[in-house]
Amino acid sequence: MSKRNIIVISVAILVVIIISLITYESFQYREEKVYKEVRTNPLKEVIITRISGTKILCNIKIYYQGKVFKEMINKWSYYRNALIKFLSVFRGYGIKLSNITIKYNENRYYIELNFTVYGAINIYENRYEADFLWLLNPLGLDFIDNHFKEYNDRLTWNGYINSTLYYITILLPRQERPYSAWGEPVGHCHGHVWWPQK
Repeated sequence: MSKRNIIVISVAILVVIIISLITYESFQYREEKVYKEVRTNPLKEVIITRISGTKILCNIKIYYQGKVFKEMINKWSYYRNALIKFLSVFRGYGIKLSNITIKYNENRYYIELNFTVYGAINIYENRYEADFLWLLNPLGLDFIDNHFKEYNDRLTWNGYINSTLYYITILLPRQERPYSAWGEPVGHCHGHVWWPQK
């Protein structure tokens, strides 16, 4: 191969790399912009999870001010895609999201996301163990450090994250005693919950 051919090939490769980097940075910028737009000024988020066998059903309602909400609805296709991308914050913990539905309520100014989480519940030594790190970590929360309230059928937390009010309810199989920190045979740690297999 001649020197000229090597130079031409090298320049072509360099051009492809530069175009790829520019495209990637542009994509990253768009992704960050979309995330910020979806997360702009929600007034409140209500998150409810429910155990169903070895899967977790998740419902998230994000409430907005009327003006912000109406702007989002006017560009629904764009924001719907942004919300689907937003859900990617919950991936990467060995779980899979499925059955995703997104809708909105024009009267109450909220967007509702429903999805099923697979891979977060396992059975070990005759007990179920549910991993909620996929939900807690992106929010910067922890069952123990953030003092989730403990009941015999749920863990709950209310508070502010980045000036948005959150109501989180983790519905669990009813037990005779509360799901307490490090409790046995029913309990939780910082990001997991367990209960006996019946």
